[in-house]
Amino acid sequence: MTSLLVLLCCVASAQLPNVYALRHEGVLADVAVADVTGDGRGDICALSMRETAGHEVWLSLYLARPDGSYPQTPDIRHALPLTTGGVFFAETDGAAPIEIVAVDHTGAYIFSLRDNALALIAEPRFFSLFPAGLLAPRFLEHHAVDITGDGIHEWLVPLPNGYALRSPEKEIAVINCHVDGSVAQTSGRRTQLNYGLPGVVPFDHAGAENGQALAFISSRTVEFVHGPDWDNVVTVPIPFRGTPPQNTHAHSGGYADTFPKPPQPQPHAELHDLNNNGRPDLIVTEAEGGLNVETHTRVYYAKPDHTFPEEPDIHFRKPGAYAQPTVIDVNGDGLNDIFFFELSFGIRSMVSYLVRRKVRLGFEAYLNSPEGFSSSPDLQTRFTVDVSDDERPGVLALGHFTGNGRMDAVFSQDGEKLGLFEGEANRLVAQRPTAEFDIPPFGVAKTCVLHENGREDLVVFEPGAEEPAYIYALVF
Repeated sequence: MTSLLVLLCCVASAQLPNVYALRHEGVLADVAVADVTGDGRGDICALSMRETAGHEVWLSLYLARPDGSYPQTPDIRHALPLTTGGVFFAETDGAAPIEIVAVDHTGAYIFSLRDNALALIAEPRFFSLFPAGLLAPRFLEHHAVDITGDGIHEWLVPLPNGYALRSPEKEIAVINCHVDGSVAQTSGRRTQLNYGLPGVVPFDHAGAENGQALAFISSRTVEFVHGPDWDNVVTVPIPFRGTPPQNTHAHSGGYADTFPKPPQPQPHAELHDLNNNGRPDLIVTEAEGGLNVETHTRVYYAKPDHTFPEEPDIHFRKPGAYAQPTVIDVNGDGLNDIFFFELSFGIRSMVSYLVRRKVRLGFEAYLNSPEGFSSSPDLQTRFTVDVSDDERPGVLALGHFTGNGRMDAVFSQDGEKLGLFEGEANRLVAQRPTAEFDIPPFGVAKTCVLHENGREDLVVFEPGAEEPAYIYALVF
């Protein structure tokens, strides 16, 4: 066990984490958290990049200890099948621990942790658009969901025309839905195929078999699907006021993609249940205007017939700024609130960014209540953030880390050290870090639960980092 020194700039109320540096062998591709031992604690799982064609992808497991610590080196390092392009976690037999599912275009390989080693327990074969042989495999989120409520996950398998809903043993249904796609001929006689599968949101539906339904959101439509054969479909166009987003591998337009550098705003839509009636509501964000840019976020509450109103139920307008909404429980009351990263696009702000390498960043929160949302932010905090000359994106994470019931933030204000900004009662988060950590503030941060103690934790890593590559676990 290795714990990093935590540089304390703290207030007495903060719950400071233990920080563990986990060494990864090979080039790091991706990291995820799952309870692969069945002991109720989150284990840290890492995928290596494929060094050359035909070489293995390695899965490394760092198993949580009873005292909340993690080992410096992996407990298990296992070579996955050569064609593995993605990995997800699914309960396949109804008994802990959860299984590890490696996938490619021809099917899946199901592994279970037994006697401190990974054992291959099944190899179901089926056609799919799951990737195969990628240089950088990924952990695939949201591809396993318990539709029937029996404790066993069904899989959402990507197809050119939507998804196949299946178990390891059989296909249950093929769900046809809108798939964004494109094909291009490039130089060197290359053909580029691009499929953009819709996001999937399960929700309760009184008229559906087993009470379950699925909502699919693509770049242009929302499709509500239910029925015994999953063929009862309601399709609703997303009401973008301008040009809909294009199918591209570029960043989504979310500020966390480019932090702290200014993003390239793109139209964006998400589904979240904001009024707590069990139906997913639609949040649409667009930047409008030229030099005098302003961001509009419109919220449409879903109707019982799975449609949305013509005019938004809520409209947030941010003049002179790019504002990216995120749905999170800010004040710990169990309701989904709307949080904005706000970045000014005014002349002074752009000069400050180009000349002084500083940006003015605003955090704003609109709190949810049975009466709805207010027209002005309930909580806000503003910062001046240094922008590093480094081209790598910086870490930006939100979560309930300190256990005070309020949302906290983790990012770097000086471009050198990662800081914890504690949630406060009278403003959103503290303007100065409660604690700073000697961790490079670049890469990806994933908020997770490593131990069931009422606080969320954080895993920080940099995809593509070569040896020595480290995964940092902040255990609160």
